[in-house]
Amino acid sequence: IYYVKHLSKLLSILANSSEPRKDLHEFFNNRNASYSRFATSLLKGFGFQDFSELLPSAAIKAYIESYQALMMEDPIYFVIGLLPCAMLWPYIAQNLQISDSSPYINFKINNMADNSRKHYEKLLETHRHTMDEKKANEIFRTQMEHEKSFFAES
Repeated sequence: IYYVKHLSKLLSILANSSEPRKDLHEFFNNRNASYSRFATSLLKGFGFQDFSELLPSAAIKAYIESYQALMMEDPIYFVIGLLPCAMLWPYIAQNLQISDSSPYINFKINNMADNSRKHYEKLLETHRHTMDEKKANEIFRTQMEHEKSFFAES
């Protein structure tokens, strides 16, 4: 929940920036709306009154800090930073072998058919020529490591 809320704050900043690339601006608006809805549903679903009650784990804190660092880069690198989550969660959900009584059943159901990665891939392909490919790969790997740490700590 902490991750989603803080990421939505960063996405809000990007969505409200004066990004001249229309497709990036639209992407950040859409991602911000999606993450904000998800944060609200998690808050209600887990019975919290507000987000001040939440304290991050070490893995989540490091993950959020990595996104904050990406805020200093060209916004296309923030998109790359989001890609591991968009790719990994549906993959895990599709391959998770659990019963309907598992505490992770909602995760599986909510992420099985997530095709949001297509939005990322199209956008990244459009802007591929403007990126440093080595830097992009490093960001992707780093964020995937954060995903691994997040799941290992959960």
